[in-house]
Amino acid sequence: MPVGKVVHVILDNYATHKHPKVLAWLKKHPRWVFHFAPTSASWLNAAEGFFATLTRKRLRRGSFRGIVDRRSRPHHRPHQQG
Repeated sequence: MPVGKVVHVILDNYATHKHPKVLAWLKKHPRWVFHFAPTSASWLNAAEGFFATLTRKRLRRGSFRGIVDRRSRPHHRPHQQG
């Protein structure tokens, strides 16, 4: 992660994500920002499924030199073993 970039993390509302030790860590690392999904966000299941499919079909085991390289090959399929 490049220095100076803010890292946004989307999490569920599980209690461990809000533990005092986690909150203390976040205070010491201000570039990390946690966003918590609403507890009644069943619509996120569809979005989660989309990103799981994207990862499985396009990103996993891919080798990219950077985001520009990745964007230039949207249909890149890494070699399947097996």
